[in-house]
Amino acid sequence: MQRADQELYVREGRFERYPIAEWLEEFTLVRRANVAFLRHLSPAAWDRSGTVSGLRITVRAVAYLMLGHERHHLRIIQAKYLAD
Repeated sequence: MQRADQELYVREGRFERYPIAEWLEEFTLVRRANVAFLRHLSPAAWDRSGTVSGLRITVRAVAYLMLGHERHHLRIIQAKYLAD
């Protein structure tokens, strides 16, 4: 099983291609799409599970990770780019 390599992604990301405002807009749009997707799940869907990196995980846990991970990135953006 191959895992994601975030360091490789960052090295090859070429993030300077767009101004920070465009990245923040994209971030906002992805967040809104994720929330819209989760809002429309049926009650039964929340307890379904699957396998990620060889581990069992529920839809509820994936949703928690999706929304919590956003906060992680916001803290990084604040610390690296918006701090005084």
